[in-house]
Amino acid sequence: MSEDDVLEIVDPVDWEKSPVLQDQGIFLQSALQKRLCESLGQSTWLFRHAGVRALVTKVQARRGTFFFLPYGPLLVDDLEKTSLKSF
Repeated sequence: MSEDDVLEIVDPVDWEKSPVLQDQGIFLQSALQKRLCESLGQSTWLFRHAGVRALVTKVQARRGTFFFLPYGPLLVDDLEKTSLKSF
């Protein structure tokens, strides 16, 4: 597994350990938001990739199906060190 792999985070406890979530207290990118969306029947995933984390929610609306990242993605590492340079 390399740093370029996108990984799904299965354990919400691992997700909540993110320094960005702890420092800023962003509910919309938390494991509690994931549980809320799932209770409303939406599919959700927690992903991480090279210093970037995101709660992704699949939304089905009249205009079509799309992926929603409320207040995300989160930049965990220093901006100079993240993979955003490669984009």
